[in-house]
Amino acid sequence: ATMLSAAAIMCGLRELLLGDRSFDLHKTLSEPAAVLSLQGQHLPLTIELAGETQYQTNRLGVYMPTGRLINGKLCYAKPDNPDAMLWSCDDQWWVGYSSDAGEARGFCYLENGDGATPDVCAQDWLVYSGRGFVRSPQLRCVGDEKLNDIDAAVAGQVVRSSSALRKLVIHSLAVGEKALQLITDALDATSAPIAEFDISRLGQMGSLATASNRIAHLLRAACANITLTSIDMKEQRYYSMSTGTLFGIGGEALLAPLCALMQREGNSLRVLKLGGNGPWAAGLVAPLAEALVSETCVLKELDLSGSALSVTDATMLSAAAIMCGLRELLLGDRSFDLHKTLSEPAAVLSLQGQHLPLTIELAGETQYQTNRLGVYMPTGRLINGKLCYAKPDNPDAMLWSCDDQWWVGYSSDAGEARGFCYLENGDGATPDVCAQDWLVYSGRGFVRSPQLRCVGDEKLNDIDAAVAGQVVRSSSALRKLVIHSLAVGEKALQLITDALDATSAPIAEFDISRLGQMGSLATASNRIAHLLRAACANITLTSIDMKEQRYYSMSTGTLFGIGGEALLAPLCALMQREGNSLRVLKLGGNGPWAAGLVAPLAEALVSETCVLKELDLSGSALSVTDATMLSAA
Repeated sequence: ATMLSAAAIMCGLRELLLGDRSFDLHKTLSEPAAVLSLQGQHLPLTIELAGETQYQTNRLGVYMPTGRLINGKLCYAKPDNPDAMLWSCDDQWWVGYSSDAGEARGFCYLENGDGATPDVCAQDWLVYSGRGFVRSPQLRCVGDEKLNDIDAAVAGQVVRSSSALRKLVIHSLAVGEKALQLITDALDATSAPIAEFDISRLGQMGSLATASNRIAHLLRAACANITLTSIDMKEQRYYSMSTGTLFGIGGEALLAPLCALMQREGNSLRVLKLGGNGPWAAGLVAPLAEALVSETCVLKELDLSGSALSVTDATMLSAAAIMCGLRELLLGDRSFDLHKTLSEPAAVLSLQGQHLPLTIELAGETQYQTNRLGVYMPTGRLINGKLCYAKPDNPDAMLWSCDDQWWVGYSSDAGEARGFCYLENGDGATPDVCAQDWLVYSGRGFVRSPQLRCVGDEKLNDIDAAVAGQVVRSSSALRKLVIHSLAVGEKALQLITDALDATSAPIAEFDISRLGQMGSLATASNRIAHLLRAACANITLTSIDMKEQRYYSMSTGTLFGIGGEALLAPLCALMQREGNSLRVLKLGGNGPWAAGLVAPLAEALVSETCVLKELDLSGSALSVTDATMLSAA
């Protein structure tokens, strides 16, 4: 194949087909900005059972080859549970226990599944419901495509011979050792001005260590090309039962060629995507951070999402990213536009997370069971594999999952398919991500309530808080900091507080409305007091919004109840500070205030230095005496 493709290129052949793939030699060898994108069509190296089904959801997921043939066809097992297998029997594909492998029995089966692998069979799957098999038309098998050695040999010759190749793509493919070596050797030998190198979702057979070693060789060959502007190696996959992650122990070998390229004089690397490869070993980011701050680094976009970095590593990396002038940084769930928040005038930093919610609110309009509406908080218990929730004002009212439905009812029924309201087809990890209608008991039966919905808090994780902290510390243009409608943990809030303590940014607007915390009211109140003290040290503040603070625990009391003086102290101190600019203060929606607590606020209002123009204490259940005192001030 190598000899023939070399000859075909020499003779000016336009189209060559030796394996599964037809190569347009004219385009990839002579047209400007040519692209070579490799896709194979051989037996898949993984099978993913995916889609929507009401039953047997624990059977979904990726199945990897065991190396055994059963009834003449390859069989597959789940890497996290080898006892769960996928096999062929009597022109059907079955999913079940390994002890039944080869038999026509299990929990799901594909009828008329006479294909060599189940992903090429177009029939419906049937799934056991507990009473019998039901058709699940949304269920399907997806198989990886494989790059065979013949096509890899042709591709290698194209890479060696092209003087116009600008983009090389080998993504969403399963590759063998020989095929990968052919591509690696071609990259070693080429003089093509390759700018974009995409090996995302590349899959290999064998142990993680072996596969990692092959990728390291491939990267060394690619990174010898100084014209590279973009490298994407997200979501590498290893089709074996071995454990570990790509950037775990030994990940230095993969980082070395990348860092060397970034530190090379005249390099062009502006985009680097390494996310989705599992947790990084602690401290592994150090050489990457060192490369970022080198004088030769021109990187503008870095993606390490899904890498489970420690806060220390995230802080180190974000500090380096800021120093090198990176424009876009993604380490956790959130992409930060560093250019906007660090250099543009009147910059805004608004934080949003995307993790499991810390509260669930059942809200909307319904004619029945209105006493079931409201906020439900986590109990810390798992019921049927999912977190359950209870109302803080009535712990006997609970929200739980059962048989791919979400139910609201009495705590004594938790875990059962009974209650006063339920969400049909609620197979999401939490009910707020399920798009189906709720059904509500009317007294005679269940009726559909399309206006009823579940709303979940978003959560700010510690990694994104670490990046945000570095942005706040480093920005000279930040004018507005928003951390609202978010659930935050103790560590995340401390990182933001420390950043506010250290910043010299001229922050004018500080919005922490609807901030939510786990833990007791006293603990959460203390954290907010520290956050306010740090923010109020900034005399440029014109607006503070801390309405509707929330505490996700069963503790009672309110934020401005007994002990609320600690929260008011920094606010009043700022209002009484010479030259302050505070014109808007919103403290409403935080429950009843303790009697007389408004006195220091009233005193601050009448001070000569106070320039406040708007005050909001709605929903504070003030006494008439306190309301009179405050309105007079």
